[in-house]
Amino acid sequence: METEPSNYEILYLEDENFFFNIVKMYAVENYSFFKITNAPDVSSAKELFKHNKYAAIICDYYLPEGETGIDFLKFVRLRSVTVPVVFLTGVDSKDVAIEALNNGADFYIEKSNLITGDENNFHTLFQELEKLIKRKSRNNLIYHEKDIRKKIDMAFDITDHDIKNCLTVIELATDCIQDDYETLEKSHVRDSLSKIMSSVGVIKDCLKSFCEYKQLENDAFDWRSVDDIIKKVAKQFDSRLEVRSIIKNKLSINTSRFIDKVFYNLFDNAIRHGHAKKISCYSSFEEGDLILTVIDDGVGVKEGFEELIFRRGYGNNTGYGLFFCAEVLSMTGISIKESGTEGEGARFELVVPHGTYKID
Repeated sequence: METEPSNYEILYLEDENFFFNIVKMYAVENYSFFKITNAPDVSSAKELFKHNKYAAIICDYYLPEGETGIDFLKFVRLRSVTVPVVFLTGVDSKDVAIEALNNGADFYIEKSNLITGDENNFHTLFQELEKLIKRKSRNNLIYHEKDIRKKIDMAFDITDHDIKNCLTVIELATDCIQDDYETLEKSHVRDSLSKIMSSVGVIKDCLKSFCEYKQLENDAFDWRSVDDIIKKVAKQFDSRLEVRSIIKNKLSINTSRFIDKVFYNLFDNAIRHGHAKKISCYSSFEEGDLILTVIDDGVGVKEGFEELIFRRGYGNNTGYGLFFCAEVLSMTGISIKESGTEGEGARFELVVPHGTYKID
């Protein structure tokens, strides 16, 4: 039997006290385990978020001082890819809903429906919050497990959620075109079509990434020359990236066939995010472990984001990225961390435990 949930701390960005009190009153009477804190503007919301841990966020769109809920949503997503965000939009604000979903909101509901609609709309809001919080909690537990079957189930859950959000964007953008087809300017039509095509692209990438992740279930390990792996991947970048390998020719690791994708992602990120021109790979040993270090000459990783970059959904691109890299490596007990200095280039260290490497 499901146990009673513990208290959930909720941050609610809302400048209207009247509306905040209505939502809070409904929570007190029907969802007493939700403890709601109000932030009347984006500045105070940012301060509260930086100094407290919240199970979820409710975010209004229209706010004072010229800022919107989207500004706060972007701030949150730069610091957390997992905290659920439910967005409140105005009547017929399809563009706002699309923007919110495209920037990482998990769910949206029309604000007016909470007042003019029936009580079920409040119930929908809090029921969705509870569902999102429980899913995040479940996925966080699985994230640290070794059981690949459970991890694949988690990846499916995340992919399912992302695709549903994309389909919602497609539906809303299509509605925008249909509702005002006769009077809609060509630029607005192009904008809506662009949003549709962008969402289609995300869906394709989500499915491709999940299929790759699914293959980990039947992955086979083998001894691979580290130097050969680096040289093979480096060829794919031609003149875009100068790759220097200082790895012993006869150094091999027992690893997944997806190891090439790991190095490809590291090199690609160096160019795409770090604007790097050169990258160096070398090996060292520490307390019996092999340390493979990949250093680039780019802008580096922003301070405080060294762990966040390995979480699913971080960044502006679709797919699994560094999250997938960490998962591939963990299958053979290899860990990865970022230890560079912002402004001086990224530095990734792959720690290969004793017994999973050899020097022929």
